[in-house]
Amino acid sequence: MKKGMNVLITGGSGFIGTHLTHYLQEKGYKVALLDRSDKHIPKGVKLFKGDIVDRNVVQAAMKGMHYVYHLAGLLGTEELLYQSAEAVKVNVIGAINVMEEAAKNNTKLLLVSKPNPWLNTYSITKETSEKFCMMYRKEFGLKAVIVKWFSVYGPGQKHYGVQKAVPTFIVKALKNEPLPVFDKGQQTADFVYVSDTARATVMVAESKQAEGETVEIGTGDGVKVIDLAKLVIRLAKSKSRISYQPMRKGEDKDAHVVADVRLLKRFTDFRSEVDFETGMRNAVDYYKDLLRT
Repeated sequence: MKKGMNVLITGGSGFIGTHLTHYLQEKGYKVALLDRSDKHIPKGVKLFKGDIVDRNVVQAAMKGMHYVYHLAGLLGTEELLYQSAEAVKVNVIGAINVMEEAAKNNTKLLLVSKPNPWLNTYSITKETSEKFCMMYRKEFGLKAVIVKWFSVYGPGQKHYGVQKAVPTFIVKALKNEPLPVFDKGQQTADFVYVSDTARATVMVAESKQAEGETVEIGTGDGVKVIDLAKLVIRLAKSKSRISYQPMRKGEDKDAHVVADVRLLKRFTDFRSEVDFETGMRNAVDYYKDLLRT
């Protein structure tokens, strides 16, 4: 947007944070990261190394910032069911620390969340942070907008740790291993390419009209998990088979999670630049190269 404007990204060294950092730099923003990791920090980016649960670190990082993109948090579906207390500490208390300092510094907050139709630890903590965000806006004048990212995918996404469908399927397909599909794979998700996600998020941040709103970022189109698995097998030219598994804890076998993009279109002129099959080809090529190294 404007040269000389300062942006803080919490959790900015991760998959989407890295893409967001590069896009903001291209637009002339001066970017700083608050992160527990000091790896993969781009040139020209200041790092505040620490945790969002540490109020002093958040306080130091927020000074002089015009925007803060709050990405940091504990991720996981079934994984977090066994870490509920820690997830509350990071995803709720940590988020409150960011909100309080943003309000004090008149810093505009982009609170990143996810669609939360499930009754699991991650969904509960993220929904709670959203409600606190709106409370801080109402009671303390916090300039804030909530953005809900749907199923973001693309180069750079980890294929280990927390299980994500796209990297899991692609890596297994490239190894000709069975692709684990929960139940019958009829769940529907909205897969949005990472560069499109970063661009849409910044557009929402720059929109004055979006303040106080919850804006969903996705394509508005749903893809069944079973169709995703079959596409991956085709693009990877794999000999993998589908392995149907019992539904994992924390999710619903009948879930249909697709973005409502009406507010995104109202507040921005965003249009996806990367269609699904092109994005998936890019992802397959990325993991091919990764597995060769």
